[in-house]
Amino acid sequence: MEIKSFNNGARSRPQISSRISMEYGEHLSLSYNIDDFLIFEDGQPLAEIFDYWSQQEGTVPSHWAPEMDLPQIFGHVSACIDVSATDPAYFRIVSHRICPLTGRGAGWGDILLKDIGWSEYATSLAADYTFCRRSQIPEFHEIKQKIGAISSRYNRLILPVSDTPNGKVTKLYTCIQNLAQNRVVTP
Repeated sequence: MEIKSFNNGARSRPQISSRISMEYGEHLSLSYNIDDFLIFEDGQPLAEIFDYWSQQEGTVPSHWAPEMDLPQIFGHVSACIDVSATDPAYFRIVSHRICPLTGRGAGWGDILLKDIGWSEYATSLAADYTFCRRSQIPEFHEIKQKIGAISSRYNRLILPVSDTPNGKVTKLYTCIQNLAQNRVVTP
């Protein structure tokens, strides 16, 4: 399976949604429009997850059970975030997948964004999550980051979901496709 990066042949220029550089880490998030996502992720697991999401009823789907309906690609769903709080600092990461190679994600289940150790990164996530919650439209980013000794590069799809009758977005699911193997970088 070939993994495609938007750095090679994108139809539109990405927007930098965040760039953070600190002594213990770097994070770059490039935001792409959903049309580019549909072109470059065609046939990839994130496209399958997006198709599943878009086939659900309602403007913002309320039925969301990829672990049941898509078990072969459910591993790409990395986190569930409760975004029902008014203040984004109080968005709660309900569950987060743990990377078996690096351990990243450990301790991130049932944590508020404000309690993430790297406050600048938490602010970046809050901005991305708030935009997706308000727009009710999926967001797609290419992420390049090094936090501590862990280096990562991946595509991230954020999907809004509602568990209320009025269709208000209450949860977001982040789905990732690694573009490079997560690795521990030694000095």
